[in-house]
Amino acid sequence: PRIIDAQPFDGFDRKVERLGMTGLLDEVKGLVTNFAFLLAETRQANGAAVLREMLDARFADTPGWRIVKSGGIDWTKCVRHDGAEVCMGVELQISARSDLPTNDLTHLMQAIEVGNIDVGVIVVPCDKTAHYLTDRCPRFSYAIDHVNRAKGQFSPLLLLSIGHDGIGPPLPKKITNRG
Repeated sequence: PRIIDAQPFDGFDRKVERLGMTGLLDEVKGLVTNFAFLLAETRQANGAAVLREMLDARFADTPGWRIVKSGGIDWTKCVRHDGAEVCMGVELQISARSDLPTNDLTHLMQAIEVGNIDVGVIVVPCDKTAHYLTDRCPRFSYAIDHVNRAKGQFSPLLLLSIGHDGIGPPLPKKITNRG
């Protein structure tokens, strides 16, 4: 994938630089981009869960990243800078309903507020790529609205959108409702 859109909020860029987290942010950007992401360019032809699983595997294979299965931030990593521990949280909002970015924002904002992390990143599909993924998939334009409604613009957050590299076979869809 490629990073298509990046929208920082509340001094995110300056805070990352000041706290010595530039390398950590570069690592996140590499984890969500440095692999081939092809899909069928047909409306709702692709399952988004496969992309989410690929991204989770990349974080899991990179030393230092910790996952919280439910109720917390997807991925967190802390590093030492000038004798202090600084932490970044990452929410991968790829395959869920489009209304769930608000939940992820809440997780990140609460973790920043209580001091568990210093900055947060939310990754969503760009609008064009989301068009080809499953119905109600989150997308960058929706996520911007969620940030504003949740007052996330007052927390050091970065909203990243990723787009596919080109045309390929459809990504398989998960069967979740067998009723």
